[in-house]
Amino acid sequence: MRVQDLPPYTYRVFQDEASGEYVAECQEVRGLSGIGETAPEAVAELQEAVAGWLEVLAEQDVSFPSPEPLSTPDAAFRKTA
Repeated sequence: MRVQDLPPYTYRVFQDEASGEYVAECQEVRGLSGIGETAPEAVAELQEAVAGWLEVLAEQDVSFPSPEPLSTPDAAFRKTA
């Protein structure tokens, strides 16, 4: 799956106090994260990981998680097309 084709998932980005690096997490896909020197770099890395994960799900004929509504309290940032 291409990054441009990802569902409009919710991303949370924060800066790790210890390392100073930015960490991006996907609300709908727990356990994957992206790390970068900037927030956009962390999100881009996360999107690549999510795209790869969704590709594996598609190969195994497993349905994708649906995007969560924006009203979810943890919906800190939604990357849309």
